[in-house]
Amino acid sequence: MEKLLVRRRLLFAAALLVAMVGVVGLLGSRVDVGAQGGPPVGEGTESRDTNEKLGGVGNEVPGFGGMYLDPDDRSVLKVFLLDPANADEAGRVRQAIVDEFPDVVPSGGISLVKGDYSVKQLSGWYDDLRRAVAQSEEIRQGLVFTDLQEGSNRLDVGVDREALVSKVKAVAIEAGVPAGALRVFFEERFEFWGGPEGYGVSSLDVGEIGTHHQTVRHRFRPLFGGLQSEGDDRGLCTYGFNAIRSNVKGFVVPSHCTDEFAEMESTEFYQPTESSSNKVCVETVDGSKFSCTVWWQEYDCRKADVAFIKFDSGITGDMGHIAWTTGNGSLVISHANPRWRIVSDSGSAAVGQITTIVGRNNGTYTPIVDRLCFYAYNAQRDVMMVCQDRAQAPNFSEGDSGAPVFRILNSPQSGDVRLYGIMFGGNSSHILYSPMSQIQSSTELGSIRTCALEIGC
Repeated sequence: MEKLLVRRRLLFAAALLVAMVGVVGLLGSRVDVGAQGGPPVGEGTESRDTNEKLGGVGNEVPGFGGMYLDPDDRSVLKVFLLDPANADEAGRVRQAIVDEFPDVVPSGGISLVKGDYSVKQLSGWYDDLRRAVAQSEEIRQGLVFTDLQEGSNRLDVGVDREALVSKVKAVAIEAGVPAGALRVFFEERFEFWGGPEGYGVSSLDVGEIGTHHQTVRHRFRPLFGGLQSEGDDRGLCTYGFNAIRSNVKGFVVPSHCTDEFAEMESTEFYQPTESSSNKVCVETVDGSKFSCTVWWQEYDCRKADVAFIKFDSGITGDMGHIAWTTGNGSLVISHANPRWRIVSDSGSAAVGQITTIVGRNNGTYTPIVDRLCFYAYNAQRDVMMVCQDRAQAPNFSEGDSGAPVFRILNSPQSGDVRLYGIMFGGNSSHILYSPMSQIQSSTELGSIRTCALEIGC
């Protein structure tokens, strides 16, 4: 009898634990990807995204409210704390940030500023906000993005019509979100960017650039990141970066630059333009859409806009290298320093971080990150892009899809960079890129190697 009682107690405890785990998962997550979570495309363990790392700091230090790089002095990381004078929390938040974001803290260290809200508070209101706006069909149809904005210590919502701004504020306040914690923006929807077929300068038509210069639109062997590429019948895009996946060599491009977005169609790729002599590789991996719940509604989702393209026999890549042009806005590859070298592909950017991208259409540009791990809906392909990053960059356009996004480190040697991700779209004022944590998720490419061979990351 006693053994039976003990057994019943154990079974009850196990059932209670399972129920508690389910409740915590429902209340604590910012996006529920559902049980299926997408197909097992990749291999290896999941990387923790920026939101999960912010939550880790918030769990360690309840007063933590976010962080950003000081726009007047980017050598200093500004950190929101409810009470910066609290010596205990001040000390613990510094260590927690170093633990979670070791690559974010700049040379000038951390400076504490007073925050109005904690990340934990914002997370709770964020769930209330999303639930409230989901109740209105009109608002839901006009939503462009939602974001727990760690760089401003606020909740942000983007809508595609001015008339919705006041309506979002009204339903949010009714749901219990403090008016001071919410910002609502009229936002232009983002598009996927792929160039029209035959657009631009080819290896045989250098135009005004001149024959004595090599540009990112010319033919190169071996291949490296930032060059012009073309998928059969898909127009021109940018060759992202070389990668090794499951011991197979190839490169990464946006999925929408293949024949079919989120479908494996064995698209053939050419560099710089489509012709039999320029064929370099074929698509072998492309993650598919999966069902997820965002804003309390089911969507077709993707964690990254990427595909893996396997090198043809005899084609080689300059592993871990990206085209280095002569300056911002330039397509011309530098004679003195022709390549950037990738020495890291881990770590998160910070709001306010200056990045560099190289695209076939507009050359080199230096966008400033202004949103991390936010959720953006694209009506063009009816897909929710989960946990993407955004940067201010008004000059990029069609054909730049695939541009590698990176941060210049100049360490351990000049020209060394940290790869952040791949650019896939945007609007007239911003670019969107898929961060490496999402690219290497199991629903996308899984574990890949991108660094220079001598570095080996």
